[in-house]
Parts: sequence; structure tokens; C-alpha cells
Amino acid sequence: METANCKNCNQSYEITDKDLVFYKKIAAPPPTFCPDCRRQRRFAFRNERNLYLRKCDLSGKQIVTTYSPDKPFKVYAHDVWWSDKWDPLEYGQPFDFNKPFFEQYKELQNKVPRMNMIVVNSENSDYSPYCVNSKDCYMCVSSNYSEDVYYSYQTNLSRDCMDSFLCNNCELCYESLYGMNLYHCMWTVNCRDSSDLFFCRDCQGCQKCIGCANLKNKQLYAFNKSVSEEEYNSLTKLFTDRKNIQKMQQSFHDTSLKFPYRENYNINCENVTGDHLRDCKNCEYCFDAGGLEDCKYIYVLPKGGKDSYDSHYSQNSELVYDCVSAANDYNCKWVIHTWDVKESMYCDECYYSNNLFGCIGLRQKKYCILNKQYSEVAFNELLPKIIEHMKHTGEFGEFFPMNISTFCYNESLAFEHFPLTKEEVLTKNLGWKDKDSKEYKPATYQPLDTISEVKDEVINEILACDDCGKNYRLILQELNFYCKNKLPIPIKCPDCRYKQRAKFRNPFKFWERACAKCHKKIHTTYNPDRPEIVYCEACYLESLY
Repeated sequence: METANCKNCNQSYEITDKDLVFYKKIAAPPPTFCPDCRRQRRFAFRNERNLYLRKCDLSGKQIVTTYSPDKPFKVYAHDVWWSDKWDPLEYGQPFDFNKPFFEQYKELQNKVPRMNMIVVNSENSDYSPYCVNSKDCYMCVSSNYSEDVYYSYQTNLSRDCMDSFLCNNCELCYESLYGMNLYHCMWTVNCRDSSDLFFCRDCQGCQKCIGCANLKNKQLYAFNKSVSEEEYNSLTKLFTDRKNIQKMQQSFHDTSLKFPYRENYNINCENVTGDHLRDCKNCEYCFDAGGLEDCKYIYVLPKGGKDSYDSHYSQNSELVYDCVSAANDYNCKWVIHTWDVKESMYCDECYYSNNLFGCIGLRQKKYCILNKQYSEVAFNELLPKIIEHMKHTGEFGEFFPMNISTFCYNESLAFEHFPLTKEEVLTKNLGWKDKDSKEYKPATYQPLDTISEVKDEVINEILACDDCGKNYRLILQELNFYCKNKLPIPIKCPDCRYKQRAKFRNPFKFWERACAKCHKKIHTTYNPDRPEIVYCEACYLESLY
């Protein structure tokens, strides 16, 4: 066991003997940043929620992109970027041993065209960053195998859902968080294998319940008490009116605090330290992930990972370290948005390749350094020299510095998890994107408290968020969802609705506290200062109704 001080925040952190074995296996030095600062640095390279209109720099057609028009590099439409109309090797440059590596990488970054948005094998989902194998999705982040899903985050294998968050195999759900196998559920948190739930938390195998918590295999319950079908139907009619919904939200929040919470929400896991994990084994400090084995510091990974550390969205990968969106990769370190890449380091937007170093935008290539092609022999001779040079400059083993991110800090995921003021951001030279005054015009329509008498023409109106004042519009599919479910049109913009849901998500951090019932020592994401009653797993299971 070693203790080190983070060279970014100066806080101490531990490096265990097991960690050192992993770093030796992947030929990487131990980290000099603490886990949180490593995560912040990676998150600065992912923009999930800020979209812009600009023209493709090759075809000239209008495109939707995660890159604002003032960025220094070219941006190509998705189909153009994947075409043979350009060659990323044309931007290759020899390695200069008189300069630091990250300086040379930044030069290459400003030259190589970038894909307008990472959307993989999806149809009619042009406004959904990181959408994979999905159809007819709009403003969804990282949806996988989903259809007709809107304004949601990490909704996988789902359809006909709106404003949902980290849900799997769900249908006809609205404002659901951490849901699994749900049908027609609204305003729910941590529910699974259920249908027709409203304002419920921690319900499993339930049907037709309202305002309930900690139920298992129950039907026709309201506020944890049995009710008739008529009483249930009468209560659901109240949720067509905004004022009733707001009252119920506050009432349910207050009532929910009277019931115990689980120390964590792990399912079918063995020897893990984490939260919201499924089918995981031998993992430490992992969150919102499934199918992991022998991993540590993994965040939001819906499917599969093995023998990996410090990664985000790097599914079905093995031996990856300090990566962002490294899907189906093997033995890769410090890479961003790579897919089916092997034996590579310090790369961005590279696909179906192997043995790359410091490359951007390559497809089906091998033995390249800074986008310059080498023979296998020349590559293997040059790479150790570059690594020694980077060790001398203090760069090797470090993820890309935040100040060379392709996004301003407040455009990135880092701003959500590690908020900084504009002054702090500019002092650190991280880049700040100011609000666009064109997005804050007076509203031409004020949503009513019910959906009655709303006509299709409302999609042409400009709405203004009650919280931040930003304009937003409705799309026809969204309006149809509200009408079908008799829900009032939201009075908050999609971003503020997302932020409201995200408040229900615990931080990626553990505290030691005692079970409120048996007083056993537990590790949980619930800070001891919070008001929730937290039980260990055994006591929680005993408390279920």
C-alpha cells in the first residue's frame, strides 16, 4: 500500500498492491492524480448535452454537431467523415523530440477533421449524442438499442419513453430513474419488473401502485396501503393536472424519507464496492455499470468490461486504462472515442485499428504515430524513444490535459460533476462558452396546467423555461406522448428537467456509516449528513412489505 498526494488538488489517495500489479501488467506508471481528479480530466473531453448548427466543412450541408462553429478544426457530417472523400493520413506529422508530446498532439488536433457527432448504426437519431443501434430517438444521450425515446439519458433496450434516466428494457415510461423492466411507469426511482406505477421508489414486481416505497410483489397499493381498483383509478386521474403533480411530488418526497433506503443498489454481484451495479464480480469503486469483472473506478458502462481501471462508457473492453468511450478495445491507454482498437495509446476518434500512438480520426490503420504511417519495424523502434521522451517531459502516464479538450469546460460532462465558476475556468485556461442571447427570447406560448385543448400548432410556438429562461420547443412526437398519456406540457426546458432528475443520483463517492437498524458498519453513497434512513442489505430485505 502506498499513499500519494494528488498533484492537482493535493489531497492524499491510496495506491494498493493490487493496483500496482495492474499498472505493471499494462506497462503504465502509477497515477499522479487522485481518482476524482482523473475522472474530472476525462469528463472534460465529453460533451453530452450541448448541440449546435453549423455547415459540414466538406459537403457544405447543414449539420447538427457537438462542436460550436467557432472551434478551430473542421467538422464533417457523419456520412462524409466515414467516406473515402478524405484521408486522415494526409495530416500526418513526424514526431519532434524538441517539443512536448501534448503540444504536437494539439497541433494535429487542430488540423484533422472531426465527426459532427458520434452516432453509431442509428436511424433518424441525429440529435442524440453517443446513440448506438437506435431508431427515432431525439435528444437522448447514450441510448442503446432503443426506439422512440426522447430527452433521456442512458435508456437502453427501451421504447416510447420520455425524460428517463438510466433505464433498461422499459416501455411507456416518463420521469423514471434507474428503472429496469418497467411498463407504463411515471415518476419512479429504483423500481424494476413492474407496471403502472406512479410516484414509487424501490418497488419490485409490483402493479398499479401509487406513492409507495419498498414494496415487493404487490398490486393495487397507494401510500403502502391496499386500495381498490376504483380508488387506484381515481387517484391516477389527478395526475393529468400540473398542480396535482407538483403537490404529489413534494408529498411523495417527504413520505419516502420515512422508509429505509438500501446501502447500495447492486444486483447479482460478488465481491464489489459500488452502486447500481449488475452482474459484476471483483470490482471496486464502480458505478452505474453491468457485466464487469476485475475492474476499478469504472463509471456508466452498460455492458461488459474486464480487467480495466479508470474508464467511462468503455463497454466490452479489456485491459483499458484511463479512457473515455473506448468500446470493444483491448490493451488501450489514454484514448477517447475509440471503437475496436487494440494496443494503442493517446488516440481520439479512431476505429477498427491497432498499434496507434497519438492519432486522430484513423480507420482501419495500424502502426501510425501522429497520423503518420510507419512500417511495423520502424514503429516498434520509434515508440520506445517517444515514451522515454514523454517520461522526461513528465507527460507519459498522464491523460490529456483539460486545456486541450475539443470542448469548453462548461460544455463538457466535467462541468456537471465538478462545477467551476467562469472565473475559475478562465484562470485555468479551460475555455468558457457564454450563453447565446438568441436562445432567450420572450415566449409566444405558456403551457396550460392540463393537456386539454392543445393543438398540433403548439409545436411552432416558442416556450421559455420557468427555471433558467432558456427557450425550447416541442416536437410532434413529444406532443403525441403527452396527449396519449394525458400529461401536461412541461414548463421547464430539457436541460433543467435533466438537472432535476440528476439530483436523485448519488455522487460517485462512498462514506462509512452505520446501518440505522442493526448498526453494522456499511459503505454507502449516502452521506451521513443526509436525511435518509439507510439500512444494510440484510436489514433492508427484511423491511420490504
